[in-house]
Amino acid sequence: MKPMTISLIISVSLFTLAMAYPSGSEERGNYSILVLQYRGALDKPIGPVIISDSKTKAERYRYTGLNIVEADFASVHVVPDSLLEKLIAETESGKVIAQPKDMDDPMFSFVAATVITPQRRKTFLYEKQSAISFLDHLQKYCQDREALRSALSYFQDRVRPLVLEEGGE
Repeated sequence: MKPMTISLIISVSLFTLAMAYPSGSEERGNYSILVLQYRGALDKPIGPVIISDSKTKAERYRYTGLNIVEADFASVHVVPDSLLEKLIAETESGKVIAQPKDMDDPMFSFVAATVITPQRRKTFLYEKQSAISFLDHLQKYCQDREALRSALSYFQDRVRPLVLEEGGE
C-alpha cells in the first residue's frame, strides 16, 4: 500500500472512532437521569417523565429502559445540572414505602422515581397519596421550566383520580 492510502485509512478510522464516542461529560458517564413512572391498574397509560442533563442519555434510556408502550408515551426533558441535582435531592428525601421487588406485584400501585447517576441506580416508591405531594414539591423547582412543570402537572393530574378512587385526599 502507498503511504498516502495508509494515512487516509488511519484518518478515516480515527474520525469514525471519534464519532462513535461522545465527547465531554457524556464520555465519562457524568450524567444523571430521573424517571417518574406510575405502576398499577389503569384503563389508559400514564406516560413516564424522563428528566436528564443529557439528551442523548435520556433518549437512550427512553428506548432501552422502558417498554415499547411507555417509550411512546414518555415525556423527555433536558435540564441544567443544578436543577437536576435539586430534583434528585427532593426525590431521595422522600419516604421509600416498598422495595423494588414489590414493583411486579399487580395488586400494588405506586409512583416509582428512579434515580440513575454514575455512582448508583436507586428506585424510590411512593404510594399514590404521598406521590401527589412529592410531585407538588418537584413542580416548585420547575417554575421557570414551563414544559417540565407542565409535564409533571399532567402526570400528577393523571395519578390524582386514582388516589380519589381509593378514598384518599
